[in-house]
Amino acid sequence: MKLGCFSGPQSKYICALPSTSDHSPLILAGYDANGITGSFRFDNFLAKQSGFLNSVWSIWRHPIHGTRMYAVVTKLKALKPVFRRQRKQKGDLASNVQSAKLFLEKAQSLFDTHKEDILLQLVKLCQRIYCQAVQQELSMLKQRSKLNWLKDGDQCTRLFFRKINARRVRQRIYQINDESGVQLTDLSQIVAEFLSYFQQLLGGNRMQRNLDLSFLQPGLKHILSMDEANLLLTPVTQQEIKEAFFDINDDSAPGPDGYSSAFLKMLGL
Repeated sequence: MKLGCFSGPQSKYICALPSTSDHSPLILAGYDANGITGSFRFDNFLAKQSGFLNSVWSIWRHPIHGTRMYAVVTKLKALKPVFRRQRKQKGDLASNVQSAKLFLEKAQSLFDTHKEDILLQLVKLCQRIYCQAVQQELSMLKQRSKLNWLKDGDQCTRLFFRKINARRVRQRIYQINDESGVQLTDLSQIVAEFLSYFQQLLGGNRMQRNLDLSFLQPGLKHILSMDEANLLLTPVTQQEIKEAFFDINDDSAPGPDGYSSAFLKMLGL
């Protein structure tokens, strides 16, 4: 029996009980990853496009009635289809790099054969397009793989792709067991079970109990003085918030809404 089709990351096996046999039967199962739709994720290279601010302004200029936080969340949600459409228009970034490289090589070959100024301008144009395509692909790979360049000038493309695939496999949940021990493999059932569990864990009324923290004191290396404690209670200034925010790496994990820190930095928020 060939098991090549079950060697992918979306497959598993279960060892059943041997019963009266000397061998344990194996139950093979595969998962269809195509049915799992990914959530929105803002690609940082879109913030460097010439029409980025105009795209944001086309949504942001419309008034929203409600609290300020509601207005911000509503406008960010309305921007998602805009950025999804722009990302789709870019196509496959890896294919764009290969196409741009092919055009550059052909332009350079023509210039080597015919030393003409117009061909020289074509070579320079193809070089700019190729460099832009490479930067867009690297920006996407770095953002999704959470890796930095290992060496200046080395694209490390294979490393980035391996890291992205490893993260996808590690973060994907294919099955869970509920409180009764029943195995759930359907995505909708898994989502419902997670919601039910955390609603019971975090929801409802709870009794407040006073905790005795004296048992922690022997293990504490440093206890704040009154001056240090009062310093923590001082109001946080807008400048401190801005400095802390702009210290966040552009390739850090995005927020729950899918927007990265680079998106907010570009807008000056």
